[in-house]
Amino acid sequence: MIEIPFSKKKIIRFIINSCSITVIGLALEYIAYSNYSFKIINQNLAFTKFIAVIMIAFGIMGIIINYKRTKLKYPGFIISNEGIMDKSNNLNIGLIEWKDVTEILTIVKKGYVFIIIQVRDNSKYINGNLFKKAFLFFYVIFYKSPIVITGNTLEIESGKLYSILLENYKLNKVPNS
Repeated sequence: MIEIPFSKKKIIRFIINSCSITVIGLALEYIAYSNYSFKIINQNLAFTKFIAVIMIAFGIMGIIINYKRTKLKYPGFIISNEGIMDKSNNLNIGLIEWKDVTEILTIVKKGYVFIIIQVRDNSKYINGNLFKKAFLFFYVIFYKSPIVITGNTLEIESGKLYSILLENYKLNKVPNS
């Protein structure tokens, strides 16, 4: 069994970024409500207020989620003979059994490495509340799988994680699958 812990350093960086987004959102909100007379997106104050509220909401959400991650005692990612358990994000879909895995791929977008785990039955892994289901369905549309992994919060680089996953997939692959 391989357990990969969360990276406190990376999580603190996310908290700082979330704080920055919140502060920028608050500044936009202040500008919109204090009726400063300079051009912000063609002086469309309703749009500016909307963007500010979205930034504040996402910033605060990021602060809360990542702060909670710093307190977690369990590993963020577990690889075992049974399969993969990804707890590194809020879309925790449970155990991904090796028998369901058909392929493991990587995609690089804007400098980020995404590990895509193709499974036999996507619907088996699309579960949870409406927000979570919508997010997982979005993944299926764009990546053809609900299982998209990054090493953003883990103490491992995505490329190394991909190598470990591929090696374990080959070791635990069910014959004739």
